[in-house]
Amino acid sequence: MDYQTLVETRRLAITVVAILTFTGQGLAQSGQSDRHTAWGEPNLQGVWRNDTETPLERPDSVDSQEFYTLEEATLLAAEKCRTSRNLACQDGQTALEGPSPETTTQPAGTYNRFWQDRGTKARIVTRTSMITGTTGKIPFTPEMLKESIRNTASYGNGPFDNWHDIDTGERCHTDGLPGSMWTGTAGGPQKLSQSPGWIVIEGEQYRDRRIIPTDGRPHGNIRHWLGESVGRWEGETLVIETKNFLDKTEERWLATWRIPTETMRLVERLTLVDAKTLMYEMTIEDQTKFTSNWSVEVPLTKLDQAFLEYACHEGNYGIIHTLSGARHREKEESSQAPQ
Repeated sequence: MDYQTLVETRRLAITVVAILTFTGQGLAQSGQSDRHTAWGEPNLQGVWRNDTETPLERPDSVDSQEFYTLEEATLLAAEKCRTSRNLACQDGQTALEGPSPETTTQPAGTYNRFWQDRGTKARIVTRTSMITGTTGKIPFTPEMLKESIRNTASYGNGPFDNWHDIDTGERCHTDGLPGSMWTGTAGGPQKLSQSPGWIVIEGEQYRDRRIIPTDGRPHGNIRHWLGESVGRWEGETLVIETKNFLDKTEERWLATWRIPTETMRLVERLTLVDAKTLMYEMTIEDQTKFTSNWSVEVPLTKLDQAFLEYACHEGNYGIIHTLSGARHREKEESSQAPQ
């Protein structure tokens, strides 16, 4: 694809998103109920975010326990709130005692808490992990488990011999489709816009966009980084099946389970529970990475706010500085080595 074709394709995609968003908003204002659009579909529109403290994988300390009691979940949420220095831990009053956000040491490679949305209390959820079932763990194959450990160890530490050694997120590409609905610097805000037969899911982080038909049409045969998504309505639930991913196993991914391969398939289910809660479920299939299929369940909370700017682009100074810093460190180590 030449540059001009690429530019025109991008313009077309942006135009389609704008038309669908405008059309969905216009129809929404023409007399829809809170629960359904003017054309009768469940109304999933709005900005949604994960505001729970539930980890993806189940802590070893709870073994096969799939749910906490409400009391246990409340105590855990309060402790996580305290350690995160959430200013809402005392109903908007002063934070709990401890080091201030400015003086708290941040883990290497993370965003400073100052830039993260921690202004509201976490939603109390009794699940011990987002992953459902008895184990609550990602069922990696032995080979992919080793890859996951390697990727985690190298993140922020190198070696950085070339740009391929830098995580796709650090390079401002994407963190991939799996997990995008609930992860990100602020819980993964996602904007959903609808029009008859279509839904657009736009992520605040990286500005990833998914333009999804909801008429249950067959999949095509063109592969994409984020795969090809086709939706259908099953009663009040939107079911989205995504396949036709590009194989990107040669790239460096911090979260190994999110690596797209040609055999990966996702099935997502979005169900409006109430005016402020969208239940999100995902089942991931990929025999090249996992020994079995596995599922996630997480409630998303509706936000009464617009997206914020997420300024990130490939080729930014962070990549230049990472590689030049690695070369400088190598020179220092070489000069200090015994001759």
